[in-house]
Amino acid sequence: MSQLPDHMRALAALVLATLAAAGCETLPTPSSAPTDSPSTSGELLDTFASRAEQQAAQLEAQGRLHEALMVLKAVQNFQPDRGIQQKVRALQAQIDKTVSSLLSAADRHKKRGNLRARRTALQKVLVLSPSHPNALAGLRELTSEEAHAAQNSKAQAEQTAAAKSASASVLGQIQSLIEGGQYRAALSQLGEPSATQSQSAAHTQLQYSALMGLAAEAEQKQQSDEAWQLYARASALNGINTAAAATKSQSLGDVLSKEHQAAGERALRTDPGSAVDHFQAALRYNPNNNRARRGLGQAQRMRDRLEQLRNR
Repeated sequence: MSQLPDHMRALAALVLATLAAAGCETLPTPSSAPTDSPSTSGELLDTFASRAEQQAAQLEAQGRLHEALMVLKAVQNFQPDRGIQQKVRALQAQIDKTVSSLLSAADRHKKRGNLRARRTALQKVLVLSPSHPNALAGLRELTSEEAHAAQNSKAQAEQTAAAKSASASVLGQIQSLIEGGQYRAALSQLGEPSATQSQSAAHTQLQYSALMGLAAEAEQKQQSDEAWQLYARASALNGINTAAAATKSQSLGDVLSKEHQAAGERALRTDPGSAVDHFQAALRYNPNNNRARRGLGQAQRMRDRLEQLRNR
């Protein structure tokens, strides 16, 4: 390049520096060509400028608009009459339009709290316009917000871990109560299941164990109705396996339903009102007891007839 005239060396240096910064292959330098005459020098300048324009076109095709613009501006500075002003203006307008669109997208992502997408949009702006003030300010602001969000996330994680640790400690104490047969005390601490508030599977499992323990105690004491209700409550819990409670509730319900059905049939002729109560109880324990359902209809008719006779 040392044999080139000063103006060509300056153009070559500027274009080659621009391409090197863009990571492009450098243009061949016509250093070995004779440069004695002005015509030869001009031809070399035209050749070099044409190759630079080609390289700019390749950069533009790759979406590297800023690098393409820098190459075209370098050529334009040394050959103002080359007629590439329109190319420069068109490329600058394309960059400005894209930058405006990306900044609008960054604003939308900011409103939605999408930090990652906002950062991506701002970084794309800087690829097209490395010193764009709005993009630089936005990235500084975003970095501060990300640091603040990271601190909040860390604090929240620590609070969650502490809450889980405390919960595990409490549940461990309740487990000890259940293992010691203190089912009511355990249920008192666990509270009733809620349809509106979520609870852990471990919490629900302890409720289940306490209910099953109380139901077994009631059954041993022949408190069948209370045992049936406790088994039914245990089987209604969500999120865990309650098959054992459902089986116990159904089998005990069948027994109680048949007992009340038999009592209703015995009372049918002598006390229809009492028979109605027994048949209704039978259906409460087992809604599929069709014999009790027929007996209920019969008892209700007999009761109504007796009331009519009494009111005459």
